Amino acid sequence: MTAGLDSTDADGIRVLTLDRPEVRNALDGATLQALASAVADADADPATRVILLTGSPPAFCAGLDVKSDVLRDRELWPRTLSTLLDCTTPIVAAVNGAASTAGLGLVLACDFAVAAQGATFTDRHAHLGMLPRSGMATILVHRIGLARAKEMMVTGRPISAATALAWGLVNHVVAADQLMTVATELADSIARHDPALITEILSIHDEGSQLTMRDHRDLERKRSDAWVPASSGHR
Repeated sequence: MTAGLDSTDADGIRVLTLDRPEVRNALDGATLQALASAVADADADPATRVILLTGSPPAFCAGLDVKSDVLRDRELWPRTLSTLLDCTTPIVAAVNGAASTAGLGLVLACDFAVAAQGATFTDRHAHLGMLPRSGMATILVHRIGLARAKEMMVTGRPISAATALAWGLVNHVVAADQLMTVATELADSIARHDPALITEILSIHDEGSQLTMRDHRDLERKRSDAWVPASSGHR
């Protein structure tokens, strides 16, 4: 374990656990650096097919630890979020509790999210008197829609796991005692496939979501024509 982050490997899945439970896994400078380094290391490791990100109970992540040194470098949090967003290895978030502000940003940076029934999702920038600058506001709009993103950001009110599921913020909501089992099963079902193919599929969706439907279809066709499968078969 290094600087508030625990890392374990099993069957092609790298599990990264935010481990500062005494501050609800709030992110200080050292933890952000450790997280960025761990994600980059996992992405460069061919043995790692999926990254699973979670937090030590009782929370997923309470946001930036503003009482620490984290704001000395204003680019540290945006750089860390970009590392997750640029990661070509699929990332699954297992949201075991509150995901607030930067914690919400971490969820948004993951490709998939499984939430415990008691998990909550909050953006507190307005409450903190701050404007987001990491890009998470933009991602939030793309994920849940403009009106819902505006409401989350200007009210600061948390939404439940059930609402997050209905709004498309998470993929699944499960009982707390089943969270890691379901998240690991999801990660394992991804890890069984050709990692290069999974990267291409996710890239088509990520890039295509910023295009018109016609351009998205053209992108899909172009990528499919250029793809050289690991083995013969229908596409």
